[in-house]
Amino acid sequence: GGLFPRQIALPRGPLRSLTLRRLSPADGPARYLALLAQLSVAPEMKPHVFEAQLRRVSNSDLLAVLVAAPAGGGEIVACGTLIAERRVLRPSDGWCQHQPLTAHIEDVVVDEKLRGSGIGKQMIRCLLEIAAEAGCDTASLNCTPDNAAFYERCGLHRGDADGLALYF
Repeated sequence: GGLFPRQIALPRGPLRSLTLRRLSPADGPARYLALLAQLSVAPEMKPHVFEAQLRRVSNSDLLAVLVAAPAGGGEIVACGTLIAERRVLRPSDGWCQHQPLTAHIEDVVVDEKLRGSGIGKQMIRCLLEIAAEAGCDTASLNCTPDNAAFYERCGLHRGDADGLALYF
């Protein structure tokens, strides 16, 4: 939408200005996957496979993969993904006209050399703005207990239950 690209100023750290934008084929898989590897296991991916996958998901209005890069150009230094999911609610008076969306935030990573500079908070803020603009009525994410305080400072709240997952 009209939210990107966006220039963001950082209060501290070696980078004072970043461009927040959607991931593009020009970013190539190497740097993006290197960032993801700082979070969990990231698979190797050939450039043509990366480009094909990116084309496939870029046609969806229910998915946004954002990256942050120095405003003057250079390698991406952070990334985050938002997936909006359509939910079917059944109110007591029949089917509702509007199908609410719920947002899932995933794969938020700031390069380890730049953590603490405010990039992560800006990334979360932008992902939440995309979710609101898309019509989501909730946003959630799963994180380790060590990272929960950061997300609470970003405005998210602990849920009633711990998240569960099954990885294939």
